[in-house]
Amino acid sequence: MTKVICTEASQSHLGQLLVLIDSILAHEAALHVYLLVIDIDREESAALAERILAYLGRGNALTLTLLSLDQLYGERADRLRFLYDPFELCMVGRGGMHKWLMEHTEHEAWLHLDADMYCFAPLDGIFAKLQQCDILLSAHRDSPPATAEEDLTTLAYGAYNGGLLGLRRSESARKFANWFHDRLLDFGRVDTWRPLSLQPDQRLALFGDQSWLVPVPMYFDNVFILKDRGTNFGPWSLGTDETFLSNADGTGQPAAGGSPITILHLSGWRRDAPQLLSYYIRRDLSDNAFWRSFTSRYIAALEKADAAFFRGYRYASYADGTPVTIYHRRAFLKLCLANKQPDKSPFHSRQLIDALAADFNTYDYAPPGMAVVTPDAAFPNMVEGNRQKVNSPFLRREIPHKWYVDARNPANGFVSREEALILYNTARLLPGAPALEIGCWLGWSACHLALGGVVLDVVDPMLDQPAVSDSVTQSLAAAGVLDRCRLHAGESPQAVREIAVREGKRWKLFFIDGSHQAPGPLEDARIAAEFADDTALILFHDLAFPDVEPGLAYLRSRGWNVMIYQTMQIMGVAWRGQVQPLRHVPDPNVSWWLPPWLHSYPVSA
Repeated sequence: MTKVICTEASQSHLGQLLVLIDSILAHEAALHVYLLVIDIDREESAALAERILAYLGRGNALTLTLLSLDQLYGERADRLRFLYDPFELCMVGRGGMHKWLMEHTEHEAWLHLDADMYCFAPLDGIFAKLQQCDILLSAHRDSPPATAEEDLTTLAYGAYNGGLLGLRRSESARKFANWFHDRLLDFGRVDTWRPLSLQPDQRLALFGDQSWLVPVPMYFDNVFILKDRGTNFGPWSLGTDETFLSNADGTGQPAAGGSPITILHLSGWRRDAPQLLSYYIRRDLSDNAFWRSFTSRYIAALEKADAAFFRGYRYASYADGTPVTIYHRRAFLKLCLANKQPDKSPFHSRQLIDALAADFNTYDYAPPGMAVVTPDAAFPNMVEGNRQKVNSPFLRREIPHKWYVDARNPANGFVSREEALILYNTARLLPGAPALEIGCWLGWSACHLALGGVVLDVVDPMLDQPAVSDSVTQSLAAAGVLDRCRLHAGESPQAVREIAVREGKRWKLFFIDGSHQAPGPLEDARIAAEFADDTALILFHDLAFPDVEPGLAYLRSRGWNVMIYQTMQIMGVAWRGQVQPLRHVPDPNVSWWLPPWLHSYPVSA
């Protein structure tokens, strides 16, 4: 009997899916796979299917039907591609797959499997259960956990795992497929790790299809809940005192706590940290012989498949190349829920959706592991700015972090809270060290550097204006750091050279935030390198401006180590000698991107 599987992936994850299919075919004589690729057009389906069949090379054992989103959803495909990111869209597409299979095939039963799975045994047991019910669900747990925190996680992510779901052709399954398809169209989003402000109604945090599986046993007849954890073994299944074991019978089928594992669900596993069971449940399996052997083989198979099929996600940007962020997607969702969709494709409606994205609440982000300081009282005129009223093409309006300005001059922004904390915590690495800031505006950044404990020279031509100089002085005094700061009214690099030559000075820490137009940043970098101590660290702000990057490139060409910090306006760091920069974790709620002039730089993560 030919078993029928349906699944979905973007082109960026086809490799993982092909490894899964290959692992199933190692145990099945015949398999029919229905594959939804969410970022191809209908016209591309046949050619891609031929390439996949040739790659797998399984002869008559595999039948492949490749579907595109427009085959399942018609004109709504474009809307869905904008409405959801690729992770969400794959979950939404499951509803379309089940409905399509019900309406366009005569298969008696089929099983949905996630792409991030691996099969170690025949699927006979799962399909036997499916013959006895209409809808087959896979429970995350088979008994109450030890802590309330684990129960809260189950409530947040759903009682049933959407990675394994079976349907047997029946009236109950048909009703379910239609209902599941309809609910996921507008409510297939993932809110669980997003800011509350991104929830359109702020009533309920959804986790894609898994939230909608919760009421299924209540709504539909003949539902079977599969509790055998070895059938769909994920990171939620392994107890704290359990380990993977390979069976002694030589089959190579792993087991955990006496449960043979048919399907291993690699939810949250990442090849850059293969020793971890999951990025979300950070169980370290470095000392587990089975895990080391399996992940080594799995990575080799992934790399081979990726080399043949990997393509970047096609629908990550507007037609003009600007990235579509999660804030744009949620703004469009608001339009859809209010029946106010734009007349043209959302991918050609950037101006409208960009303005709507500003409606979402902004917030301050404090990177984990960094000490926090809040000298806000020393800056009584500091307010959150309206980024939509600023004309600069390089202000990253789509980043949801608060953008601060001085109410007396709302067109010029300060460094964000996160960026200020990078300055403060970097200064703490060099207590008492001489430091130089090029460009201070009204002293917000200088204050954080001085609070970090360095002795600071500040160079800015605006300091020759009494209103600016008085404001900076008052703020630094109010923060208690004026005695560690010297203010110099002058242009860089001339003023920097004069100070260095006159005082025979070299600095260990620099912050470059002066002119953002060429050749200013490059000249600032050159003067900093000339008068840097053998052990020194140089920070840059506003690398989102293309003319700032040559300064960082110059230091790299001179042998300095360099790295990027993914912040609202993008910071850079260069260092040498006996100092190491901060390791920075970017805000996980943001779909980060880099402009092309920064693609060659490593990013702190």
